[in-house]
Amino acid sequence: MKVIKNSKGPTVSQLDQQLEEAQMKLIQAANQHQDCDELTQQIMDLRKQKEKVQSRETEHQVKLHNLDEINELVDLHKYGLVDFDDQLVRRLVEKITIFQRYMEFAFKDGEVIRVNK
Repeated sequence: MKVIKNSKGPTVSQLDQQLEEAQMKLIQAANQHQDCDELTQQIMDLRKQKEKVQSRETEHQVKLHNLDEINELVDLHKYGLVDFDDQLVRRLVEKITIFQRYMEFAFKDGEVIRVNK
């Protein structure tokens, strides 16, 4: 399976570079006794944005790890199963929700399948 990295928005390294530039401007402005409120707010906004990007990248890495694990399981059982494999189900399925008219299987990769009764 080939997964292409989502490239929306700046990367952590780009944000680090922007933060460094803004911090240097802030130091220069402070040394010249200029108003620093706008630069301070820009730095705070960049830090928040960096936190969001880091969190998104961490979630992405967890999903990739889960997909790799599922691929390994599929490769291991590619010739089919003869008996019910409790461990396989536990590694693939996040939760099963039973409704009056259907059941939902939520897999660890985020996929949800609805089965009518």
